[in-house]
Amino acid sequence: MSGTARGSRWTERPAWSPNGLKIAFTVRVLDSAGVYVVDSTGANLRLVKSGAGIGITWSPDSRWLAFSVSGSLFKIKENCDSLTQLTPNATDYRPSWSPDGKKIVYVNAGLRALDLQTSTIMNLVPYGEYPSWHPNSTDVLFVVFAQAGNDRYFNEFRTISLA
Repeated sequence: MSGTARGSRWTERPAWSPNGLKIAFTVRVLDSAGVYVVDSTGANLRLVKSGAGIGITWSPDSRWLAFSVSGSLFKIKENCDSLTQLTPNATDYRPSWSPDGKKIVYVNAGLRALDLQTSTIMNLVPYGEYPSWHPNSTDVLFVVFAQAGNDRYFNEFRTISLA
């Protein structure tokens, strides 16, 4: 598990806003679990969404956050307004927002893409973890894990284009 223990909180999964002014992260301790945002200077810490929230990604305009709660994807404005459920599944996680703001790629028995304008979901590949968009293209980088025998695992980077 990665993260930083601070007092009674466990912080993890930091994500810079595209404009570089804020950092979103999660806290996974019951009394303070949630999605938080703080200025990049460390000032103005605030709770955006209480409860669990994993796999944070920012919209390209730095106004929205998307994350997974209980396996469904949600988005919320950075100012804590307009919480919206994006997917009804219980197995969607690790979202990554496209640079043009039109799609979110996420993990669900492989990789899927949600078109935010039409709410259409497209199955991309039946494998893959940790999707990440190239900042200037329609390519998505992701990790594939494979077993090499005797419980030894290796990973491989692959890309897929959503052009």
